[in-house]
Amino acid sequence: MSIKFFSFSALFAIALLSLVGCKQDDEGVIPNTGSVDFRDALVGNYVGTMQQGSWSMSNPIPYDTTYAYSFSVQKHTSAPDSIVVDGRTYPLDTTLSFYYSPYPGNIDQLDFRNDSCFIYLRSGGLGGYSFTLRQGRKQ
Repeated sequence: MSIKFFSFSALFAIALLSLVGCKQDDEGVIPNTGSVDFRDALVGNYVGTMQQGSWSMSNPIPYDTTYAYSFSVQKHTSAPDSIVVDGRTYPLDTTLSFYYSPYPGNIDQLDFRNDSCFIYLRSGGLGGYSFTLRQGRKQ
């Protein structure tokens, strides 16, 4: 019985060595140099329009104008989840959006959808408001 056990153990050890002992060449494998930055797809120049408007109780004639506008999107160098648009820093969530409303009437919003960027800023209250809407398509 000990000879059968010894021969079985020897065969098992040889089988293990043959499975683990050979190392294949990894020439075709590209080394992982780091993770992909989700902001890379957003970076670039955007061309579109800017709309500005305002209204106040003291001047009830509203101001509203739209004109051609271009802006750039860059990665923030020290914040890995933020981008810089026209000199303003925006942290992004997983939906590529930013929304901030410190109190009613004030909105700071940024959204990326497909190849477009939408930026909306609004401030105001009961006596009036002003807004800026920038939207553009990536070039």
